[in-house]
Amino acid sequence: MAHHYLKRFGFTLPEVLITLGIIGVVAALTIPHFLAKTFERECVEKFKQTYSIIDNALRAVQVEEGCEGTRCFSNVVAPDISPITDKLEKYFQYTDKLYKKLGTRVPKVAWLPDTGYGLNGNATHYATTSLHYNSATDGSDICMYRLNNSSTVSFSRMSQFDNSGILNVTIDVNGKSGPNRVGKDVFSVSSNTKGVGLTPYHNVSSWASPSYDAGLCRNTVGQCEPDEKSPAAYVLVHN
Repeated sequence: MAHHYLKRFGFTLPEVLITLGIIGVVAALTIPHFLAKTFERECVEKFKQTYSIIDNALRAVQVEEGCEGTRCFSNVVAPDISPITDKLEKYFQYTDKLYKKLGTRVPKVAWLPDTGYGLNGNATHYATTSLHYNSATDGSDICMYRLNNSSTVSFSRMSQFDNSGILNVTIDVNGKSGPNRVGKDVFSVSSNTKGVGLTPYHNVSSWASPSYDAGLCRNTVGQCEPDEKSPAAYVLVHN
């Protein structure tokens, strides 16, 4: 009787190992890029959402007060900012709040990071460029909020030389989670100096040092261009 043998086809162990190795290399190259782009997209959307929340609150206060531009805030005596934030907070929802008096230290707060970083990756203590529990800024108290959408927002004024009518707003789109760095998950904007609401960039005085204004749009010629020096403007203009 003739015997018929079923010939079996398959991969050898070396072939399987080589295939798995190739898959691993491809995954190692593509997954970090995919995750980075996903994180970037999430940060952009959260920043635009939070920007809209604060912009609407600011506009509501200005309508309520019947004012616009710097006239709305220049009458608040430095360094106090509470007369401004007490009105603003009625128009957005938040879960936590921290008011930091100028020149004081506060206990560590669970919903704020220990350190913030500028555009160049160096640690910075300025509330206008980073947001952490022991932030500081020139000539102004700071009021920080954790919003219902998990973003954190700080309000301050650059009032070292006068009672500035410009309201500085720093938005960290993912709160305590990293990298807490300007241009990555942290964006700075300011109140509109002539109209209502927020501007798409932060106006920085010409006396500001490079270490301070890195990542902000420096308004030395009367205008700010939305480029890599102003991440907030870039996001709002180019997504």
